Amino acid sequence: MKYLKTYEYTKKQLEDELAKSIGFSISSIQNINNEPDVGDYVICHKNLQGWTNSYKFNAFINENIGQCVELLSSKKFSIKYEKVPKEIKHFFIRENENLYAHCRHFSKEDIIYYSNDKEDCEVYLASKKYNL
Repeated sequence: MKYLKTYEYTKKQLEDELAKSIGFSISSIQNINNEPDVGDYVICHKNLQGWTNSYKFNAFINENIGQCVELLSSKKFSIKYEKVPKEIKHFFIRENENLYAHCRHFSKEDIIYYSNDKEDCEVYLASKKYNL
């Protein structure tokens, strides 16, 4: 028994090491069972098919950060995007150009990550891009 290696790291030490290597804290990752609030930044996943330019829309939604501007119900959110390309603008709401320009409604299941800090979402996208 004297030759057994002792347990070197506690869970907290491992989390700290991981936070240093990837650039953000484990505690900043939120549980997806909670819901984003107005003002939170979100990353959504959508897979529309059968529409003209739907592949461009899917790529844009999956690779860009949106901001929650309105809670429509407990499972529906209005998400606003910046710099939407002209060829996919018809996928977004145009009712009121001030509030709803470049907005789209998403369900809770479409939101894969959210945070009140945009940098956390950028780190998540980068980690997804490089399969980290």
